[in-house]
Order: sequence, then structure tokens, then C-alpha cells
Amino acid sequence: MRLAFDFSNQNGNRYLVMAPVGGERDEIVESVVANNWPEFLAEWSVTEKNDQLLFRYRITGESSLEHRGYSMTAGDFCSQLIHVLRALNSSGDWFLDYHNFYLDTQLVFTQKQTGRVQLIYLPLMEKVMSDAEIREFFQSLIVKAQLTNDPGQMQIKLLRYIQSSQFSLEGLLREAVSFQKKLQKEVLESQLSGEKIPEKEMGRKEMTGEQTAGAEMCGKSMGTRQESDMGVQRLGKRNSLTGGVGGNGYDYSADEEWQNDDTDICAPVKAGAWLELESAAISRPPRTIALEMGPAGMSIGRKNSGNIICDYMFPAEIKGVSRRQAQIIRKNGMYYIRDLNSSSGTFVNGKRCIPDRAYPLSAGDRVMFSEKYQLVYRVIL
Repeated sequence: MRLAFDFSNQNGNRYLVMAPVGGERDEIVESVVANNWPEFLAEWSVTEKNDQLLFRYRITGESSLEHRGYSMTAGDFCSQLIHVLRALNSSGDWFLDYHNFYLDTQLVFTQKQTGRVQLIYLPLMEKVMSDAEIREFFQSLIVKAQLTNDPGQMQIKLLRYIQSSQFSLEGLLREAVSFQKKLQKEVLESQLSGEKIPEKEMGRKEMTGEQTAGAEMCGKSMGTRQESDMGVQRLGKRNSLTGGVGGNGYDYSADEEWQNDDTDICAPVKAGAWLELESAAISRPPRTIALEMGPAGMSIGRKNSGNIICDYMFPAEIKGVSRRQAQIIRKNGMYYIRDLNSSSGTFVNGKRCIPDRAYPLSAGDRVMFSEKYQLVYRVIL
């Protein structure tokens, strides 16, 4: 499918306009997404002019992959690749066909502080990109990377995997996460000790944080969706049609089984470690928090107008989270959490953490931020 695109600025906002030649709108996708907007998509609007579809996207990411440049450390590259893959792999949870993402280094946007990714999606009935073109995109991304350090020949191994007959997006994400964990383990083993981590070391490093967007793991692609008498039945892990969180709290626990399709290169994946939202008494909290460890662990806080910066930052409107809430570290294969003297409190399995004391985390544990708003996350390891 041929596409024409152009950028424009209006009222302080940056917009991208894309005009596909041919194609039919997918109104089901537009309806699903409109009910609960996924963070990893650039917000779109659709108009028709002279029988021509025009898609207008509002770009809030700081820069495109192309503009950001390709000279970086192996750790930063891993983080960047994981952010893109996780956002792409989240498509099944939103009833999106991953073939309809337009993958181009000029049109994949990232935010420097959070690593959040914005992808361009064309809600059309036809496929925009083939599996071969998607493979070529990731191969080009890896080839262009100019890594300042690559002790384990990560770049070569990733290329070999992409060129192999076993290639899948799920597999590539697993490979990238594996390399990232090895890099983090080397740093942590050499730098972390049993002593209290100095406050000055809690600052964030570039290209860490949530994926947005979208860090939900992958469900089925839209190409294999099922329909029932009640309408479209989503095959992902969460029902986007239920909307956001009610004021009295909403149960986010998974109520559907993971679906798998061996013929789909966007297969479900559970890799790495993260916190998964179960319930909250506040509207629209982040659904996942990827545990991406830096040398000093991972600090968690809330966006603010001051100079306090954490590795992962809740949106400013989530008032129940302190500007410096908690810190998670990993040592000798174990995860630990400690409260950073927050005013709202950090809880593990219902018990409030004493500030500056490390508490071990195991798979299935419940971590709660804020006694008032009760943001409860399940530990996934």
C-alpha cells in the first residue's frame, strides 16, 4: 500500500497527516480504541476529502528513532528495542492487527525521559505491512545501531535470530529481554552492595521506564479475531470495552485465558519482570510498570514541576503517589522494594513498609502505593 505523509504545526501541537492510496476504514477498531485510548498509539482522527481518506495524528513524543540517532550503549539500545516491541506486541489487547502499524524510523516516536513509544496505526481493513516488511524494519534498526559497547556481540546474535526461520516478534522480544537482563546483572553484581544506596544515585538513566505504553503483553492479532452474538470478543488479556477505573475501584484481575497462534509472528509473550495493575480507587492508573533495573535499581515517583526525577514516573494527575515513592533493586537474583519516606505509603501484601528498609518481593506478591487511593499491583517475575 502506498502512503503519502506530511508534518505540520498548529496551536503549539505537532501533527502528522497520512493519506493511504486506497483502503477501507475499519470502524470496529476505531470504536474499540475510542473507548479506552492505548498509550502506545498516536492519537488519530479520520476525515474524507474527495473520496480520499486522511488520517491526522497528534505527535506528543519528543523525537523519532531516526532523529534520536543510532550511537548508544548496548543497554540503551536494548531498552529502545524492548519499548518498541512491547508496544507492538500490545496490539492484541486492543483488537489491533499488528500489520497495520506503519513501522518507519521517521514515524516511531519516543520520549527521552520515560522511553514511552508512540506508534502510527492505520485503522484499515487491509494490511499495511507484510511480515517480511516488519522483519526488514527490525533488521534495519539493528544494523544501523552504532553501539559504543557490545561485549557479548549482542548485535550480531540479534541479526542472526531475525534472519533465521524461527523469527517471531515474541522471540525477538525474549532475546532482547535476555540480553538486557545479562547487561543489568553484570552492572548490578559489580556495583550493588548491601549498603543503603545513596540518594544521589537514584536519578534515572536515559531510555528507561514504562512502555507505554504500553507494556501489556501480546494477545492475538486482529486478523484472527472472533465474533459472537454479543459483538466482537477481544482475544487479549484485558477488555478495553469496559473502559477505565471506577471511582470506587475497579478489579483489573485477568478474567480471560491467554490465546496462542503459532502461525502469528505476534504471539503472546511473558518476558522480564513487571508490576501488573489489579485494582485502584482512582481513574486510569498505568496498567503495567516494567522493572528495568539501572545500576542503582529503579526509583518510582510521580511527575512534578520540581527537579525530582525518578526512573519510572506516574502521570502528574495520579495524586496518590509521592514525587519520590519507592525504589526497587535486584541483588543476587532477588527483587527488593523500599519506601523512600513517601507521604502516601508503600505496602507489600497489605503491610506498610518502614521507610528505607528493604522488603523482598516474590512472584504473586501485592504491592500497593497510596493508602488513600490503593493502587494495587501484582508482582510478575
